[in-house]
Amino acid sequence: GAAPVHGGTCACRLAVSRLRLHGEAAGSEARAAVRRPGSALAASAGSFTQVIAILGFGSNMVPVKRFETGDGMFYQWVMCTGIFIYGVLLQIILFAHPLGTTLTDRAGGISPADIHAAAKPDAFSVKLYPSVFLGGALWATGNMMAVPVINAIGLGMGLLLWGCTNMLFGWASGRFLNHALFPSVPADALQTEWLNDVGVALVLVSLVLYTRISPAEIEPTPERIRPVSEAAPGNVLLAMPAFDSDGEDLGKPARPPPATRLLGMGLAMLSGVFYGSNFTPSTVLIASQHGSSNPLDYVFSHFTGIFCASTLYFWAYCVLMRAAPRVYPRLILPGVLSGVMWAVAQTCWFLANNAVSLSVAFPIVASGPGAVGALWGIFVFGEIRGRRNYLWLGTAISLSAVGCTFISISKGDAR
Repeated sequence: GAAPVHGGTCACRLAVSRLRLHGEAAGSEARAAVRRPGSALAASAGSFTQVIAILGFGSNMVPVKRFETGDGMFYQWVMCTGIFIYGVLLQIILFAHPLGTTLTDRAGGISPADIHAAAKPDAFSVKLYPSVFLGGALWATGNMMAVPVINAIGLGMGLLLWGCTNMLFGWASGRFLNHALFPSVPADALQTEWLNDVGVALVLVSLVLYTRISPAEIEPTPERIRPVSEAAPGNVLLAMPAFDSDGEDLGKPARPPPATRLLGMGLAMLSGVFYGSNFTPSTVLIASQHGSSNPLDYVFSHFTGIFCASTLYFWAYCVLMRAAPRVYPRLILPGVLSGVMWAVAQTCWFLANNAVSLSVAFPIVASGPGAVGALWGIFVFGEIRGRRNYLWLGTAISLSAVGCTFISISKGDAR
């Protein structure tokens, strides 16, 4: 009778061993899920977030269109305040319904590495990523540079230079730059790389064509009031003339000297680099698994960096203006709304980058708002008129649509 008992004992031990191994594997998978709760979003979700981002970026200036923005410094600070308010509200939503990473120990044995990678160590705290904070500060710096750039080279040339540089830098970051700088970050996987390149080239051409559109002059409205505090003569930030909400200077200053124009062109391209690199920190953290895999966990850090840098620049502006900044009280509520709309679009851009990669999402989202803004100008504000403008606009939108189609197709089934 000993042999059957021995055989049964071995079988029991084998079964227990298998159960233990299965349990350890399940625990490891569960812990991995805690560490990396959601892989890239589905392609359909990526397309949806790209559409929302394009609509948001193309429409966020609408609330302030009829209001005087002066030299833009007060507006950029109010707008960034709205961005920060949205970031706080989003973080509260994530606390109430934790879409982001939380270390709920369902499997047991959470390691220090898990805690380090998690976005929120518990349900009552938030992890601030310094590098993502820096990405937000870079965006705010590029945004602030628009003031001297427009003064030096004009709105059209400024939009062209920082728009093209922004799109190229963001696209290149996904294609090869992030991998070159951070070897642990893989380059974006594309099924048809040449199709992606052709699409980006077409989008670049469309951005150039947008600058050929000449808005019609519109009559001032009662909302375009003067600021509360006017600076004393000669007390103007960087010799900046007053601009109306269309970006046209009110004083028609003399053409800047060549050195000033070269400086303006350099600042415009540097601004585009800052715009194009603001997603790099979060992208690197996700790809290298040194942070949460959920892009929503980086939004608060990003928006906090935007607000802090914007506030710092506004303080410096107040000092340079000798405590007499150009302040427009009626701009506050529209400016905050503009910031919230921008923040919604930027959040969707975070999600789109995670869903379809930088080299696909960046050129599409960077090129789409021009068409949306132009449609607002035609059907609501009546500032784009005439056969010539319609021809340039139609050509630009067509090229952009074809380019974006090529870029989307180039992704294929690559992961």
